[in-house]
Amino acid sequence: MPVTMICPNLGCRRPVVASETARGKIVRCAYCNQPFLVPVKPAAKEPAADPKSKKNAR
Repeated sequence: MPVTMICPNLGCRRPVVASETARGKIVRCAYCNQPFLVPVKPAAKEPAADPKSKKNAR
């Protein structure tokens, strides 16, 4: 799934679309040529364990 970002150059601020394979790499804005890092995919959060559902081991 493509990654859509806003160019960090305050004079440009145009949307930039990068491929999924560009995550963690430096790309350049197609409009102003500003280099920037495509963010890595956030780690999936594990659901919080319900303390009531845990069995008491005593």
